[in-house]
Amino acid sequence: LRCVDVDEEKAADRFAGAFFMARAMLLKLVGQNRSAISIGELAELKKLFKVSIASIVVRCYQIGALTKAAYGRIWGQIK
Repeated sequence: LRCVDVDEEKAADRFAGAFFMARAMLLKLVGQNRSAISIGELAELKKLFKVSIASIVVRCYQIGALTKAAYGRIWGQIK
């Protein structure tokens, strides 16, 4: 892939995340700067937003709901 393709894909992913999981709503549900989130909580959010758990984890990190350390731990669990 060319660099532009990768940048466009990242932008499309971010747009989709913002479209399906609005920042304000997700922060209201999850909170900000969390150091952990359970798989059960992620499963409930999956039902609500109708997106993958991976998408929720990425979006939570993007909006500051998860710390970098929490993001890494959770990503390791779901992979």
